[in-house]
Amino acid sequence: MLHTGNYLADLLLIPFLLWFLIVAGLVGIALGACLIADGPRTVRLLGSMNRWFSMQSRLKSMEQPHDIGKVVYRYPRWFGIAFAIAGAFAIFILLTNVEAKAVVSALGGRTAPVVMTWIVESLRWIMVAGGLVAAVVGAMLVFSADSLRAWEARADRWYSSEPFVKGADTMHMTLDRWVEARPRAAGWMFALGSAIVLIVSLFLWFHRR
Repeated sequence: MLHTGNYLADLLLIPFLLWFLIVAGLVGIALGACLIADGPRTVRLLGSMNRWFSMQSRLKSMEQPHDIGKVVYRYPRWFGIAFAIAGAFAIFILLTNVEAKAVVSALGGRTAPVVMTWIVESLRWIMVAGGLVAAVVGAMLVFSADSLRAWEARADRWYSSEPFVKGADTMHMTLDRWVEARPRAAGWMFALGSAIVLIVSLFLWFHRR
């Protein structure tokens, strides 16, 4: 019986995962049957559906630096007051009106699991720290904008994602080549593996209540 005690998980997450596995199993069986019956034509069809997307081109616009410092330092007092008030208000609300167990309960849990409570409590204190930083930055903008500008100049660093995603742009076709060389064997593997997934998923679906 697949019951977690969480309303959202029992109503949405688990049914979605089971239906996804059922559909994936049916698709896998169909693909395996096609590879067994007519491997070359199926391989050509799959090859025509392949598409390659470059991570570098997608992230290029995100790597362009956008400096809002000119606007902020043009009106430092107004921005400082806004940051200080927003930070202080966030800290007050988070410390006085937010309880981890109440948040977990509002999300649909019948109980307050230790892990979920710990996650919510950690997020609350992270946001409190963010509010404190906003309040400090606001105070510095009001009383010592030049000091904040100097500190910001030393702390600013720009990092490019290109070195990290460069390898992600390399295509690895080992599995495709293996399927092209042994379509029938690959078809049987897809069909049997997908059949097991389908049977287990259907069993869990009909016995989940």
